[in-house]
Amino acid sequence: MNRLVRLLGVTAGFLLLSFWTTQARADYERRFDVALRPGVEATLRVTVRENTRYRSCVGPTLAFVHGFAHSGATWNPLVDEIFAAGLRGLACKALLIDLPGHGASSLPRGAAYGELLIDDYVTAVIAALSELRGAGLRPNALIGHSMGGLIVEGVQARLLAEGSSLARRYGIYFAALMSPSAAIEHPWQFAESGAATAVVGSLFTLDAVKGPVLRVDSATWRPLFFTSLGDVLSPGTPSAAQIDALGYDFDEAAFAGSQLVGAPPFTRISVGARPFDPRNGTLLAFVSPSQDKFSLRAEARAAYVQLTGDARLLGFFRIDDAFAVHDMHVAEPRRYLNLALYGWLSGLGLL
Repeated sequence: MNRLVRLLGVTAGFLLLSFWTTQARADYERRFDVALRPGVEATLRVTVRENTRYRSCVGPTLAFVHGFAHSGATWNPLVDEIFAAGLRGLACKALLIDLPGHGASSLPRGAAYGELLIDDYVTAVIAALSELRGAGLRPNALIGHSMGGLIVEGVQARLLAEGSSLARRYGIYFAALMSPSAAIEHPWQFAESGAATAVVGSLFTLDAVKGPVLRVDSATWRPLFFTSLGDVLSPGTPSAAQIDALGYDFDEAAFAGSQLVGAPPFTRISVGARPFDPRNGTLLAFVSPSQDKFSLRAEARAAYVQLTGDARLLGFFRIDDAFAVHDMHVAEPRRYLNLALYGWLSGLGLL
């Protein structure tokens, strides 16, 4: 067990300290077609951001999966901090994945966008990891926020069902879940109380091109993701104009959004028991902000233990702050990282 604790500490520190690096000079894109299910495909866009302050790009590559009604662009404030502090060798590249129908990824061909499911997003991320690997872009860590966190869980669960894993197939030995949505194995009052179904219903729109979608415009996006438990807006919240200009918010597929929260006739996805048991090769960090309206702290702890089997909470990081909201990584990225690092050091008994 002591060996596991040391390994977890070293690996967690490797990722969390990698958030202090340097400002990137140039980004580029990779686009490729992926099959989501028989007869249905989409073109995915992955933005590659590279730390080029030094002569050579040294350090890990981090892949990011965005959340519900978000895009890969919402990771940019956090990546700016990852590339900001000037510690060489701790981060090299950031790969920002746009899920189908989000960001610059295409709508699906062969099915209406609104009919996509979480399962299709899981397929898209697995396909993206394979395509990126073929292009010589091999992430060491996979990081997901909100629905993206659940997708990361779903990726590991599917690979395990196929007799593989993130570690074995892709060499990904670390995963981080930031305010992840809950699988059916985990308690989730927001979904189980019916509150989530009411939100889904209020956002439902039938689009002439996309089919059934959940429309979250910038005016709705701000209070939905940036308010505290007391309904106070985080001071770092981007304006509606910034949200639009930066390409942060997108329609969500109604089927995927309903499956996410178990709104009838859908049920939440299953990820099985202990997909991130350390014996599966990928260590897990789970970040829980105190003002997240969608997930209670006790629920987050229970989810972490179910995902890992780690009752000592060695990879469970609390962020206790007045504005530790669901999208704190967008509104207050530097503070988010500082507090996450503090939580890691405290969890290891170093503070």
